[in-house]
Amino acid sequence: MGRTGSTEVSDTITDGIIGAKGRFMFGDERKWFAPRYVDIGTGQSDLTWQAVGGIGYKFGWGQVFGVWRYLDYNFKSSAEIEDVDFNGPAIGVAFNW
Repeated sequence: MGRTGSTEVSDTITDGIIGAKGRFMFGDERKWFAPRYVDIGTGQSDLTWQAVGGIGYKFGWGQVFGVWRYLDYNFKSSAEIEDVDFNGPAIGVAFNW
């Protein structure tokens, strides 16, 4: 017989963060851009931070972009989960009106 089981952890964590975002425009018509975002924080967790970077193109109707995001949480050593991180790609479309 195989092993079975489950667990559930539920908690609310409140942290203060500070961050910066921007974009670097390039190309002959400045339609290409490199978006970037970073933040860092602490509070009920020991440390949290994230970084996002990628590339995009600006059209008259909006923008299309692809980014990579990395998010990391380091919780207190007494927490049931002490460290968790997520990362991966994202594709987005933003419309202007």
